[in-house]
Amino acid sequence: MPPQILLIPLFQGFNATGMYDTLWPMIIVHSGYGISLCTLVMRNFFRSLPIELRAAGLVDGASEPRILASIVLPMTRPALAALATLQFTFIWNDFLYPLVFTRSDTMRTVMVGILQQQGQFSVAYGVQAALAVLASLPTVAIFIAFQKHFIAGLTTGAVKG
Repeated sequence: MPPQILLIPLFQGFNATGMYDTLWPMIIVHSGYGISLCTLVMRNFFRSLPIELRAAGLVDGASEPRILASIVLPMTRPALAALATLQFTFIWNDFLYPLVFTRSDTMRTVMVGILQQQGQFSVAYGVQAALAVLASLPTVAIFIAFQKHFIAGLTTGAVKG
């Protein structure tokens, strides 16, 4: 569902509950959108894991939580790294919801702050470009931090035998 369809009802709901001009609207909206994507990706990833791994853990006497913590979660690092990077990028680069759900400068996000560098009669293109580069650094840092897991995920299953 396109996010623009939900703007008016969400705005009215957040305004009626007193959450307008706080960070709670962005937290709630991004959690709602993120849960669906993350659930779909993780469900498909868990279905691709061999059932024999769980059976081997049960034979060795491991409980279900132990199997999850010791066998399954280490294997899901590539999927978790991809989802963490995607979700961080989606949330960090969001412009629409912070613009609509906030009024004060203290609650505005970085992307809305870049827009505010535009004057009524002039645009400081150099300042906006510099701020855009600075705003992209956290996303680049997250990608670099999870790059090892991406490479491991790409090479898993690439070699047969």
